[in-house]
Amino acid sequence: MGRLLKMIKSVLALCWVRSGLLRLVHRMQGPRILVLAYHRVTPDDALHRSAYPAMHVSCSSFEQQLLAVRELYRFIPLAELKAILNGQQPLTEPVAILTFDDGYKDNFEQAFPVLTELNIPATFFLSFGFVDRGEPFWFDHLADSVTAWDHQAKARSSLRDCLPDPLVAALDAPASMQARCRSASAFLKSLPEEKRLQAMQDLQDGLDLQSHAGNSLPMTWDEVRTMHQAGMSMGAHSVSHAILTTLREDKASDEISASMDGVSRRLGTAVDSFAYPNGDANQQLASLVERAGATVAFTMEPRQIRPGDAPLQLGRTNVCQDTSCSSFRSFSKSWFWCEITGFFDVVLRRNARRERSA
Repeated sequence: MGRLLKMIKSVLALCWVRSGLLRLVHRMQGPRILVLAYHRVTPDDALHRSAYPAMHVSCSSFEQQLLAVRELYRFIPLAELKAILNGQQPLTEPVAILTFDDGYKDNFEQAFPVLTELNIPATFFLSFGFVDRGEPFWFDHLADSVTAWDHQAKARSSLRDCLPDPLVAALDAPASMQARCRSASAFLKSLPEEKRLQAMQDLQDGLDLQSHAGNSLPMTWDEVRTMHQAGMSMGAHSVSHAILTTLREDKASDEISASMDGVSRRLGTAVDSFAYPNGDANQQLASLVERAGATVAFTMEPRQIRPGDAPLQLGRTNVCQDTSCSSFRSFSKSWFWCEITGFFDVVLRRNARRERSA
């Protein structure tokens, strides 16, 4: 987004909020359900090192965002959402559900204390293999590879002959490390699982990597259980974080059922909620999720929910640092409110949130 356009939107957001227009439109839209999707909560002084900014929010912004949401919505646990969707409980006011994907350790170390202090329930969708093995995701290793690519000319020359051309183009692009990580991971996600794994293996074998992925480790099961015992709910997020729409039906079914069974075993309680990796879903996957025992499942389509929506393809709004940053790069409640309520989309007749999520 151009700096001038963002500055104009920042001023408009401030005017809409201070005039009371946003609150008025928010009330006129009637009761609805907002589901927020977080990934990582990062110490303020480490945020600038994030390879994937759309996955990160600083600790201070995270708390400010939660307080801002609470002014417009009532936070409810996942169990209450299920009761609303199946007609056991009426929806009489705007409510919000807080979710986290993947299972990073900072969810326990940074987010959990804030949630406890503010008495806000949340649901954590765990990638079972990530938590069980205790090793970083492939896309976190990719960030190390992008850094190494810039400093190893001989390896770079050899790898150009064996890596897919679009991946080489992403790595060679005259752009920031974050932009190249985003482009490279987007291409790799589009590949069938076997080809993605092979490309990552070739890339890592060809470079002398100094891993920084240690700050991308998952929670331990003891940490997961501590949060669960404190009232946080847990769901599944596949085994390997594979993009399920790229897999054969039998492999996708295994990813879904094994993750739900695995999380259930580790917690000693049934798990019946699921979040699609990357948010990619279709009706076939919804059927597989239902067969595995899920009663609710979430995409990353940025739309609010109403009773009657398909419970196995529910939308969520991705939240990161930029979601609440105005043109002045600081926290702005007015900007954040316009983003999460969809006010920008309605007034400006465009879907900026969908563009950013993509």
